[in-house]
Amino acid sequence: EEGRFLRSERFEGVEDEKNDRIIAASVDLDNNIVMFGYNSHQIIIFDPISRQIIRRFGRWGSRDGQFNNPQSLCVDRLNRIIVCDKGN
Repeated sequence: EEGRFLRSERFEGVEDEKNDRIIAASVDLDNNIVMFGYNSHQIIIFDPISRQIIRRFGRWGSRDGQFNNPQSLCVDRLNRIIVCDKGN
């Protein structure tokens, strides 16, 4: 309520794939933006300085490394990505 809007950002090459949309984001220890692409079922790590995708991983499913209806994510102080996945 007391905050102020700073800016909006479009991540070229991130949301374009598979008509993707970002549903959650966090920042890692290297100040990279860690996002979850809902339609691609992938974690996307984006360097805001170079404006490049560093890494993408994951896919739809119920096995290790797969996602099924994720809701949110965060990065802990050990730089681990934690995903809250409602379907798994």
